[in-house]
Amino acid sequence: MFNDRNVERLVGNAVAIACTIGGRKQEEEVRIKAVLNRALNEDDKITIANMDDNSNIVAYLAATANDPQNGKFIEVKPGKKVQVKAIELGDINNTFLIIRNISPVNDGSYRVEVPLEL
Repeated sequence: MFNDRNVERLVGNAVAIACTIGGRKQEEEVRIKAVLNRALNEDDKITIANMDDNSNIVAYLAATANDPQNGKFIEVKPGKKVQVKAIELGDINNTFLIIRNISPVNDGSYRVEVPLEL
């Protein structure tokens, strides 16, 4: 379900995932992280925080863990946090939540909060 080791349970029905994601002239696949692999409801609220001070990130839903950005996505500027409905990130039938560091030279970091499955 979660594709990251840094998962913490939040108060209520949500979990948070935090991680650093590569930049520094690394290959594209290092700058893409499949954070979650599970079905979301279109109204599920996802909070995405860009914890870095110089790398923009994008978030989107994809059919596989390696799918490139295609269609709907949300861009989060450094130091900013957004809350969106899952449907705003792409096709709700896609189960992979992808975070991509769009900086070719800087590492980035993020924190994502998603509802728990009930």
